[in-house]
Amino acid sequence: MKILISSLQVSHGSSKGHLHPAIEIALALNQRGHEVALLPLPCNFSASDLAQINRCEIKVITPPPLPAGLPLSAEQLGKLVKSVETTHLAFESFLVSPLQHQFSSILRTISEFNPDIVVYDLLVYAAPLAARILNIKDVGYCAGLKLIAPASLTGIYQTTAAKLAPQISGFLKEINVSADFHQLELLSTTHQMVFAADEFIGARNHPDPAGTILMGPLPVSMLRTVIPDQNLLIKAQGAVVVCFGSVFDPANYPRITEIIIKVTRQFGRHLIIASEKLSNIHSEDITVTPYLPLPDLMTHAAILIHHGGANTFSEALALGARQILIPLATDQPIQGEYLRHCQSGITIHPEEITEEILQDAFRQLLDPDNEIHHHIRKNRMLYQNGNGAKNAAILIEKTAQQD
Repeated sequence: MKILISSLQVSHGSSKGHLHPAIEIALALNQRGHEVALLPLPCNFSASDLAQINRCEIKVITPPPLPAGLPLSAEQLGKLVKSVETTHLAFESFLVSPLQHQFSSILRTISEFNPDIVVYDLLVYAAPLAARILNIKDVGYCAGLKLIAPASLTGIYQTTAAKLAPQISGFLKEINVSADFHQLELLSTTHQMVFAADEFIGARNHPDPAGTILMGPLPVSMLRTVIPDQNLLIKAQGAVVVCFGSVFDPANYPRITEIIIKVTRQFGRHLIIASEKLSNIHSEDITVTPYLPLPDLMTHAAILIHHGGANTFSEALALGARQILIPLATDQPIQGEYLRHCQSGITIHPEEITEEILQDAFRQLLDPDNEIHHHIRKNRMLYQNGNGAKNAAILIEKTAQQD
């Protein structure tokens, strides 16, 4: 069977949270003997992303080029999503603006590849719309938890969807294709896959768009991880690791970063920070590097402080990391709320961070007798026993074979 997976790439090298689910699904499908290709949209993977994908022996189809100014840089996106008034401009730049420039080429590319089914990130529009014109079945997947999150946690998506709706409707009318949306997610004609377990989500009151299925957690395949150098692993032992994802840089949050540095020193821990801009604070007790291979570091670090990206959040649960989640924007408060709900870490909202609050979080996570460690172990077992990628592969096969 030929299967095309279309992964969202909001900027070059700035979409690990969308890339890693695509890789895990592709690996599961490859293991079952299918021919799989990844189509990143709207822009191509970065060189480091491509190296990661090549290690997994997954084929990549190059997306059509975009005009100057698209995609926006990670720096530009990070600035836009800091404000409710400008967040829609960030989403417009990778959801809507590329459509006019790329759609006809994407239609041709998918026709030439001729897959049996198109699997797509729900924030990718062009690939499933082209599939519908070509009468190819589609299955969607959500890279996080926002599809099933309570409406109280998705206000920014509701606002953004309302602002972008006229442009999206105009494009759908132009290509004469109908589509249903849940806020910004373009719903599949068959199923939406969410990679979480019933036991983890619990009996919380959340809306389920028709066809949405909880597949179970995704694995953290070592084949896709970047192996850190030995010196970094040694430094990570018992350290505090800080990563705000591909779009956000700790340098842009100086108050938060200064408190983290101060409290880490008070506890006598080495600090490792992922940052493109903070090389000036590199010292004996602080290591700064542009990129951190988090899966390996999580198992060595005493504490992981992160922004709450869906991928980092789920990997931290699967690997039993002692995590402090600081939700900065977009869907990150959703992960923060679920972390608070499952009690496997500590969520601190950016405006609430003080030296005293962070000290208390450190004390809880560094105390082996604290109740929080029971929940960390419990959810680690739940996530490690998950078969999300395998379950997704089986569902994709069945959907493709249905008349």
